[in-house]
Amino acid sequence: MVPNRGQYVNAGQALPTIQSQQFELGLKGSRETFAWSLAAFDITRPVYADIEQSCDAGLNCTLSRQRDGDARHTGVEAGGSLRSGPFWLEGGMQWLMARRSGSQDSAVSGQRPVNVPAITFKAQLRYSLSSIPALTLGADLVAEGDRTVLPDDSSERVPSYAILGLNG
Repeated sequence: MVPNRGQYVNAGQALPTIQSQQFELGLKGSRETFAWSLAAFDITRPVYADIEQSCDAGLNCTLSRQRDGDARHTGVEAGGSLRSGPFWLEGGMQWLMARRSGSQDSAVSGQRPVNVPAITFKAQLRYSLSSIPALTLGADLVAEGDRTVLPDDSSERVPSYAILGLNG
């Protein structure tokens, strides 16, 4: 839905239904205490953006929210889990090549889409206490690569980060 604000020439209008195209090929395996997965994927989805229609001398601009090309995400995802007695370990990693194409702004085409990290890692470790059956101790780790902030992939970025959480 286009924001219902005066600067939009199509204010309040519903945007057309968008449809993504996805291809994926994967493998999975498991045994009693171990499971793994590996998948390669290619996803193309339409992107909508605010396109400047006109501006007056006071820089008051009218905009139109409309389709502005596509974002293509190609990558590989791997994961696994292992159980041994009271321990359980699970993790996964994703490598992603995401790029914009067909934008009306030539500075955007070929760039990474906004807010999309190129690499992601997640892991969980759990330990079940035999003395207190309802209690499980755990640790979670999430790490992600940097993200772009502006569509033209300028120097503004959200830096890479990692979060470690403990729970019980």
